Amino acid sequence: MLARICFAALLWWIPTWPVSAQGGGAAGQWRCRHANQSVSNNRFENWIYEFGLALFPNGGFQAQGSYTAMTAGFSVPLVAQGRWQQSNQGVVVRGSEQRQDGTRQPLTLVFTSVTQGVMSNRFQSAQGILATYCSR
Repeated sequence: MLARICFAALLWWIPTWPVSAQGGGAAGQWRCRHANQSVSNNRFENWIYEFGLALFPNGGFQAQGSYTAMTAGFSVPLVAQGRWQQSNQGVVVRGSEQRQDGTRQPLTLVFTSVTQGVMSNRFQSAQGILATYCSR
């Protein structure tokens, strides 16, 4: 129950700031959470990623952390790598993830809000909320 409350708080708390390239842009080390909550709060559709993200000045990225499905009750370690780019619309990270359980799939993160210390995005649709928040 506490995990559901923390999960919901993360999704609703994501702040929005204007996009900027302060401090040399988004390259560097970040600590991130990327979460999905269905509109019905169906535990089978709710999940969260928690990971460290390294955005390299050459446009490459690496990530390492965990994936947790709310129904599983445990986290699965993962690594990811690929490319990233920054524009005046924000930051886009595209690559692939590999979980310790053998799952491989594409990974795309979009940040429409970028400041020197925070990158974030919150998208709400009829199906639910997808939120991503990273801090230095």
